[in-house]
Amino acid sequence: MRAFLALCFALSTTCLAGEEAHFYGTWEPRPALRAFWRPVRDSWWQPAQGTQTPQLARHCKEFAKRNTPEAIIPEMIADLKASPSEVRWFVYLSVMLHWPQKRVLQVSTFEMTSTLPLRATRALVRRRSSCSR
Repeated sequence: MRAFLALCFALSTTCLAGEEAHFYGTWEPRPALRAFWRPVRDSWWQPAQGTQTPQLARHCKEFAKRNTPEAIIPEMIADLKASPSEVRWFVYLSVMLHWPQKRVLQVSTFEMTSTLPLRATRALVRRRSSCSR
């Protein structure tokens, strides 16, 4: 009986370790981001609306409420380094927009801006400046 329980435990932890996400491609998100990506579907992204579709906007806002930028931004950066994606970058920006700008900028390091696509960095700056008007 103990051997059976040990086998079940070993198999369950192995399955959790390699959880893949499917959103405009397949990749293995960082552990801190798995819960975020688990419910997200391609249908949540509409090119005309981007991250402003109701499901995705609500999900990003709720995730930001439950997590701190200090814990999540380094995970986002590592996720994008391991598996680059413009679409996921914009989704991560949508999460960051729900945190205070000063905290996001304090956590964001030179490493972040040096590894991001230039277009995505410009989009963040444009989005921030339009929010302050």
